[in-house]
Amino acid sequence: LEEFRDRVNNGETFEGKLVRVVADIDLENEEWVPIGNYVDNNELKFKGTFEGGNHEIKGLNINSNKDYQGLFGMIENAKVQNVRITSGSIKVGNYGGAISGYGINSTIKNCTNGIEILSSKGYTGGIIGKIDGESVIDSCNNTAKIESTGNCGDEYGNARLGGIVGNSEAEINNCSNSGEIITVAAAVGGIVGGGYKNIANCTNEGNV
Repeated sequence: LEEFRDRVNNGETFEGKLVRVVADIDLENEEWVPIGNYVDNNELKFKGTFEGGNHEIKGLNINSNKDYQGLFGMIENAKVQNVRITSGSIKVGNYGGAISGYGINSTIKNCTNGIEILSSKGYTGGIIGKIDGESVIDSCNNTAKIESTGNCGDEYGNARLGGIVGNSEAEINNCSNSGEIITVAAAVGGIVGGGYKNIANCTNEGNV
C-alpha cells in the first residue's frame, strides 16, 4: 500500500486502472501520508478504481494539522469501494475523512469507517471531508466519533461536519451513521454538514 501511495504521490494518477486489495492490511499505527495530496501547490490525485475487497485496513494513524488527510488525500474521477477502516485515529486541519479528505466527480461505495477523526478547522466527515462535482456516495457507514474544535471551515465560520461527509455536492444513498458528532460551529449533521443534492434512504443514530 505504501508503494502504491508513493507512486501516486510521485504523479502517477492510475487513471483507467484498477487497484485491488487482496488481504487485510495492518499499518501498525505508523504515521500515514495520504495517497494523493496537496503538496507545494501541486494537487496529486488518485483517478483510478480502488477495490478494497472488504478487507480490513487497520492501524491508520494520522496526527497532523495539515489539510486533505485520510487514507486518500485527494481523489478525482475515481471510484473507491468496499474499503473497511477498522482501527487507528485521524487528526486533521481542513478536509478530513477516513476514506478521503477531498473528492471531485467520484464515487465512494460500500465503505465503512470505525476510527475517530478530530479536526482543528472543519470540512470533515467519517467517510470524506468534502466532495464536489458529479459524485455519488452509496451504502457507506460511520460508527466512530467525528469532532471539530475549530470554526474556520469556510469564510462564514462553518466547520461543516457530518457523519458521512462534511460538505457535499454528491448524491448520498443508503448511508448510516451511529457515531457521535461534535462541533463548536454551525453546519453539522448526522449524515451531512452542508449538502446540495439528494440524500435518500439514510439513517442517523449518533448524538449530534
